[in-house]
Amino acid sequence: MAWIINKKLNIKLKESEILIQAKDNTSITFPVFSDTETSEVQYYSLISNKSLGLQLVKELPNIDFILEISGGIKKLDVAAIIKELKQISGINAALEVDPEKIKRKRAFCSF
Repeated sequence: MAWIINKKLNIKLKESEILIQAKDNTSITFPVFSDTETSEVQYYSLISNKSLGLQLVKELPNIDFILEISGGIKKLDVAAIIKELKQISGINAALEVDPEKIKRKRAFCSF
Protein backbone atom coordinates (compact mmCIF):
# COMPACT_ATOMS: atom_id res chain seq x y z
CA MET A 1 0.00 0.00 0.00
CA ALA A 2 2.85 2.41 0.80
CA TRP A 3 4.24 1.91 -2.72
CA ILE A 4 0.89 2.79 -4.32
CA ILE A 5 0.46 5.85 -2.07
CA ASN A 6 4.00 6.97 -2.92
CA LYS A 7 3.23 6.75 -6.60
CA LYS A 8 -0.19 8.43 -6.34
CA LEU A 9 0.90 11.31 -4.06
CA ASN A 10 4.45 11.60 -5.42
CA ILE A 11 6.03 11.10 -2.00
CA LYS A 12 8.70 8.72 -0.65
CA LEU A 13 7.36 6.75 2.30
CA LYS A 14 10.07 4.48 3.76
CA GLU A 15 9.72 1.80 6.38
CA SER A 16 10.35 2.76 10.00
CA GLU A 17 8.52 2.14 13.24
CA ILE A 18 7.00 4.03 16.14
CA LEU A 19 7.21 3.07 19.78
CA ILE A 20 4.30 3.96 22.02
CA GLN A 21 4.67 3.94 25.79
CA ALA A 22 1.67 2.17 27.33
CA LYS A 23 0.20 3.02 30.73
CA ASP A 24 1.92 -0.01 32.27
CA ASN A 25 5.32 1.28 30.98
CA THR A 26 5.56 -1.36 28.27
CA SER A 27 6.54 -0.31 24.76
CA ILE A 28 4.38 -1.23 21.79
CA THR A 29 5.72 -1.04 18.25
CA PHE A 30 3.43 0.04 15.41
CA PRO A 31 4.60 -0.25 11.78
CA VAL A 32 5.14 3.14 10.12
CA PHE A 33 6.25 4.33 6.69
CA SER A 34 7.58 7.91 6.82
CA ASP A 35 8.71 10.57 4.38
CA THR A 36 10.77 13.47 5.71
CA GLU A 37 12.57 14.21 2.44
CA THR A 38 9.96 15.13 -0.19
CA SER A 39 8.99 18.45 1.37
CA GLU A 40 10.77 20.87 3.69
CA VAL A 41 7.42 21.86 5.18
CA GLN A 42 5.36 18.66 5.36
CA TYR A 43 6.21 15.27 6.80
CA TYR A 44 4.14 12.21 5.95
CA SER A 45 3.67 9.09 8.05
CA LEU A 46 1.54 6.09 7.13
CA ILE A 47 0.88 4.41 10.48
CA SER A 48 -0.75 1.07 11.12
CA ASN A 49 -3.62 1.56 13.56
CA LYS A 50 -3.35 -2.05 14.71
CA SER A 51 -0.41 -4.09 15.96
CA LEU A 52 -0.30 -7.39 17.82
CA GLY A 53 -4.01 -7.19 18.59
CA LEU A 54 -3.73 -3.67 20.01
CA GLN A 55 -5.10 -0.45 18.56
CA LEU A 56 -3.16 2.83 18.36
CA VAL A 57 -6.18 5.15 18.13
CA LYS A 58 -9.10 3.69 20.04
CA GLU A 59 -11.42 6.42 18.71
CA LEU A 60 -10.96 4.97 15.19
CA PRO A 61 -11.73 1.24 15.60
CA ASN A 62 -12.60 0.63 11.94
CA ILE A 63 -9.51 2.38 10.53
CA ASP A 64 -6.54 0.20 9.55
CA PHE A 65 -4.07 2.96 8.62
CA ILE A 66 -3.58 6.62 9.46
CA LEU A 67 -1.83 9.04 7.11
CA GLU A 68 -0.47 11.71 9.43
CA ILE A 69 0.73 14.91 7.80
CA SER A 70 2.83 17.10 10.07
CA GLY A 71 3.76 20.67 9.24
CA GLY A 72 1.92 23.35 7.37
CA ILE A 73 -0.76 22.18 4.97
CA LYS A 74 -3.70 23.99 3.43
CA LYS A 75 -7.26 22.67 3.73
CA LEU A 76 -7.44 22.55 -0.07
CA ASP A 77 -4.34 20.33 -0.18
CA VAL A 78 -5.84 17.96 2.39
CA ALA A 79 -8.97 17.65 0.25
CA ALA A 80 -6.83 16.90 -2.84
CA ILE A 81 -4.88 14.20 -0.96
CA ILE A 82 -8.12 12.59 0.25
CA LYS A 83 -9.47 12.62 -3.30
CA GLU A 84 -6.29 10.91 -4.59
CA LEU A 85 -6.39 8.29 -1.82
CA LYS A 86 -10.01 7.42 -2.60
CA GLN A 87 -8.97 6.54 -6.16
CA ILE A 88 -6.58 3.81 -4.97
CA SER A 89 -7.94 0.30 -5.32
CA GLY A 90 -8.13 -1.37 -1.91
CA ILE A 91 -8.74 1.84 0.02
CA ASN A 92 -12.37 1.72 1.08
CA ALA A 93 -12.49 5.11 2.76
CA ALA A 94 -10.32 8.17 3.22
CA LEU A 95 -11.36 10.96 5.52
CA GLU A 96 -9.94 13.84 7.49
CA VAL A 97 -9.91 13.42 11.25
CA ASP A 98 -9.60 16.42 13.54
CA PRO A 99 -6.43 15.80 15.60
CA GLU A 100 -8.17 17.40 18.59
CA LYS A 101 -10.62 14.46 18.64
CA ILE A 102 -7.80 11.95 19.18
CA LYS A 103 -6.44 11.40 22.68
CA ARG A 104 -2.68 11.82 22.40
CA LYS A 105 0.00 14.04 23.88
CA ARG A 106 1.73 14.93 20.59
CA ALA A 107 1.95 13.90 16.95
CA PHE A 108 2.65 10.19 16.55
CA CYS A 109 5.68 10.82 14.36
CA SER A 110 7.38 14.03 15.40
CA PHE A 111 10.30 15.19 13.28
